[in-house]
Amino acid sequence: MTQALRNDLYSHLLKLSAGYFSEAQGGALVSRVMNDVQLISRAISSMIDIIKEPLTFIALLAYAFYLNWSLTLITLIILPACAILLGNTGRHSKRYSGRINDKMGEMSALIAESISGMRVIQAFRLERYLKGQFMKVNRDFTRTALKAIRSEGLSQPAIDLLFGLSIAVLFFYAGREALLGRMSPGDVVAFFLAFGLIINPLKKLSDLTISLNQSAAAVDTIFKIMNIQPEVRENPGSAVLPPFASDIEFRNVTFRYQKNGARQLKDFSLKVKKGEVVALVGASGAGKSTLLSLIPRFYDPENGSVLIDGHDIRGLQLESLRSQISLVTQEVFLFHDTIQANIRAGRHEVTDERLREAAEAAQAWSFIERMPLGVKSVIGDRGQKLSGGERQRLSIARAILKDAPILLLD
Repeated sequence: MTQALRNDLYSHLLKLSAGYFSEAQGGALVSRVMNDVQLISRAISSMIDIIKEPLTFIALLAYAFYLNWSLTLITLIILPACAILLGNTGRHSKRYSGRINDKMGEMSALIAESISGMRVIQAFRLERYLKGQFMKVNRDFTRTALKAIRSEGLSQPAIDLLFGLSIAVLFFYAGREALLGRMSPGDVVAFFLAFGLIINPLKKLSDLTISLNQSAAAVDTIFKIMNIQPEVRENPGSAVLPPFASDIEFRNVTFRYQKNGARQLKDFSLKVKKGEVVALVGASGAGKSTLLSLIPRFYDPENGSVLIDGHDIRGLQLESLRSQISLVTQEVFLFHDTIQANIRAGRHEVTDERLREAAEAAQAWSFIERMPLGVKSVIGDRGQKLSGGERQRLSIARAILKDAPILLLD
């Protein structure tokens, strides 16, 4: 169950649009996939107890009624108070658990950013600043966790106190019943044994209430993510894009990243024919990268259309569209894997000879040969073991190896 839920959540994240990830914190999403799913798993594993403990409680209560109904009614007086305590504890637990999960996500995001940006941190002497940021988030997390512990810790002593008072009252009435001859000493002993056994399922239900409410907070968060629909998605009956044959056209395209934000593009039109090499030149922020992001449909324009061979790309299957595009991004992304795996990018059928040809075309083979294990050398997180130029050449080799008819170099 846990494995399936984690797979489903990860698969859903892979389907979300680029716009979502420009707002979301990567570390927080990691926390959701790992920690929140684990909380739900814990609740699922306790489902047997959720069924077993109430049935045990009812059976013991019925036996107590059989022995002496009047004493059992006295026992039942404490149940509403216990229910109120458990309900109150559950509400507090759910609220605090949600806050704890959020703070854990903030910490995960800060740690992930610090690891990926360590060179910038050290170059600009940001260690003290980020240490302060982390200490603040960690302090908030600890305070929230302590509040949750105090809230959960108070419920059990209160329930124990109620049971202690009820036992004192029961001793008094049971003694009187025995003196009046309405109960035998054996029945009194049997009744108190049953009453003692009733306490155990109630305590377990108290623990389950806390656990379930913690899981409920995690469920709320995960379902919020699962209910997010990709901004870019295929329409029913989307067509397969035939092999690229003619041109790419931007027709009166207007685009902005945020609904009320500044326009990156306004009524932009351009036609690029097959076989042409077109360079887009402009100031930083003019919209060059934005234009390239529209072709593989990472985003949809606010107005206007992007067409390939006359087909509006919004009416095409995403897989068939993106299979005909190779992309070298401005910020090179490489996986913590071997050089070979990064260039192949999942295409395991590619021969070593073709991989070498792509690397040579990208002028990457010379430094690959100098690596300790050649193409099987692991290059670290985001390719940190390589220089910036080497990372870029691997990215170009990856695009060349794909051999797509449309090549985008950002």
